[in-house]
Amino acid sequence: MEFLEIKNLNKSFGGLHATKNVNLKFRQGELSSIIGPNGAGKTTLFNLITGSLLPDSGSIFFEGNNITGMQTYQVVKTGIAMAFQRTNIFPRMTVYENVETALITRTRRSRNFISPINKFSDIKSGSLEILDSVGLSDKMNAISSTLSHGDQKLLDVAISIALRPKLLLIDEPTA
Repeated sequence: MEFLEIKNLNKSFGGLHATKNVNLKFRQGELSSIIGPNGAGKTTLFNLITGSLLPDSGSIFFEGNNITGMQTYQVVKTGIAMAFQRTNIFPRMTVYENVETALITRTRRSRNFISPINKFSDIKSGSLEILDSVGLSDKMNAISSTLSHGDQKLLDVAISIALRPKLLLIDEPTA
């Protein structure tokens, strides 16, 4: 069984075939890249996998389960996360709060004023560990919108990592 398998995937926008009969297989633990010129359909392919777009035809299987046509929130629940070409951060929150929010969401906890602080010690340590792993711990108190584009991209990756995905798709990782 393949970790991620794409069979005869097609998506058109009018007369433009963004993906045409795409067939790909990926094994768990592999680090893979999909490369091509602008307009080759890479972002469209990612959007099809994550449920942001519906394919015209074809199938997408993740861990042997057909995820074709699932809504984005359902795809995330299967263990797939994506760091987008355009960053998907909370611009008015600090760098730390962005990652903390993702961890709280993943653990299905809520933050309220009457919860004991030690309830969130694992969230704090996890947030700090993730920020350190992407090189943003020194900017943890900065408001996210004030970061350079590159650091915002790193923050977007950190948020995705906080969701602890089985598969992480990164669109334009060198941007």
